[in-house]
Amino acid sequence: MNETSLIENPVFYTLNPERAFMASDRLYPGSNHHTLSHHRSHNDHQAVHVATWAFIKHTGYCSLVTLLMSLLAYWYKRYKEQKREVQLKRSHMSLLDLPCTFVTPPRSPINSTSSLSFANNTSSRHGSSWRARLMEGVMSAAGMKKKMTISLKNTVLWNPSRDIQLPNHAFQENAIRLLIELSTAYDMYVMIHMNTDQDRNQIDQLMTSAHLFDTIDRRKVLYCSSEEGKVQLIHQIDPVVHVEGGWELDDGKKMMERLSVDRVIWILANQKKRVYYEQCYEKIEISDHILNTSIAKSVGFYTQ
Repeated sequence: MNETSLIENPVFYTLNPERAFMASDRLYPGSNHHTLSHHRSHNDHQAVHVATWAFIKHTGYCSLVTLLMSLLAYWYKRYKEQKREVQLKRSHMSLLDLPCTFVTPPRSPINSTSSLSFANNTSSRHGSSWRARLMEGVMSAAGMKKKMTISLKNTVLWNPSRDIQLPNHAFQENAIRLLIELSTAYDMYVMIHMNTDQDRNQIDQLMTSAHLFDTIDRRKVLYCSSEEGKVQLIHQIDPVVHVEGGWELDDGKKMMERLSVDRVIWILANQKKRVYYEQCYEKIEISDHILNTSIAKSVGFYTQ
């Protein structure tokens, strides 16, 4: 093949860099050793860099998943511990401890010298109010606690004032502790028959000062201005037990005639009426004081 044919019919070859370096090395021995070594070193460095980045990326994902799993396990463990440790605050507040801004409440009619013992299983162990309310809300939503309705007047509250326009409410002795324990055992709704706004405000102030709203849901404190309204609320709630004591102008007899609840506890202070009504209402538990009822005993109260 002559030079003319080579020019007219050129043949192209695909050369990679390494072949080019080898061909050049044959023509110029020793001139390309450094360049070829540098090229190989650069490729090796890139491969190591890519492998290292892939390893770091994979390790990072694994670490993130491990961290999330650890956080979930820690949260679940703390939740189980808190569930076991939840205890409602025990209130040892007496009537003298209440900072009322109204007329100074009188002493409870219960004999102050009478002793009231509390069972050992209700010893004072304090728990935060938000935690207790959270757990009670969960238990109520899950239907784990039975519903109770309790009318405060003449049961845990008493009013010696004969003028309903000038209320002078006070808590019965040890009634605050009983309310706290009942709110632990039951999904409790508080019913209050109010006469005036002053009546409502005074009762609300008493409950606030006694820290009852730390354990009783304020949304479940229901005010009504008539017996008919209270009966309708009770039937809508459909409790398993209702505690009634009437109000200033009625001892509760009208409520007994209208209620349709499986279990009713009637607090009636008048002994003669109590003896008479016990014969008329055999299925109703009638007691002179709420601390002497079966529900009080069920949560650890007993009198000596």
